[in-house]
Amino acid sequence: MKSFHLPDVLRRENIFFDLPGTTSSELIRNIAAKLAECDEIRDADKMALAAIEREEELPTGIESGIALPHARTDAVRKLLCAFARPANPINFESPDGKPCDLVFFAAVPTDGVDDYLHLTASLIRKLHHTDVADQLRNANSADDILKVLGAKS
Repeated sequence: MKSFHLPDVLRRENIFFDLPGTTSSELIRNIAAKLAECDEIRDADKMALAAIEREEELPTGIESGIALPHARTDAVRKLLCAFARPANPINFESPDGKPCDLVFFAAVPTDGVDDYLHLTASLIRKLHHTDVADQLRNANSADDILKVLGAKS
């Protein structure tokens, strides 16, 4: 397996602030719409539907206002990650009951499970430190987000 680098999958243009949506489904659709022009995405609507169905089966809120929604689908050519700070925190049914204001969305090709697991492990390791979440909440630009995550652009 090739080495994993966060900047390969989370790029500046896939970092969104104040994204509208009042439900996890709305936010996922809005993220997918923003990603629609990416070369990695074959069909943004199909990708969104796969992520929404996955979210309905097993919600992806992990705690402390963080959610990791994802879609594993043939609508995606290559693993891609987006970061969103929604305009208002959204219920992703986190175990701690807190709505989520830091959302990492992963678009995963059907053969990309290993890379996705590396992405998730990397993000969880970084987000385990409360100062990282605080810095993400206070960041004012995509470059700030990348710097906090150690993925300088």
